[in-house]
Amino acid sequence: GGSGSGGGSGGVGDPFDRAFLRYVRAVYDASMRSSGGERSECPSFHSMMGAFLYQERRDSYTWSIRHAHLQDIPVEHACPRLRVAYHISYWGD
Repeated sequence: GGSGSGGGSGGVGDPFDRAFLRYVRAVYDASMRSSGGERSECPSFHSMMGAFLYQERRDSYTWSIRHAHLQDIPVEHACPRLRVAYHISYWGD
């Protein structure tokens, strides 16, 4: 074997593995440039898992994305928060 994401020979055949590798390289390159080559950040797959699953496996999950309206995400994937009150400034600006 070896082309999947489990142990094995370390192949990078799974879509998430390929996406994560591109992400790690992009973060590394950007952090090295911004630090003048002195340090790099160490990203975690947790940072990107939600975005990957939403883009690649959206129909396999139920979504409740907070502030989805700010990112043009369809309403069916938005968090259905109901506000019972709203802060109003009674004293003006």
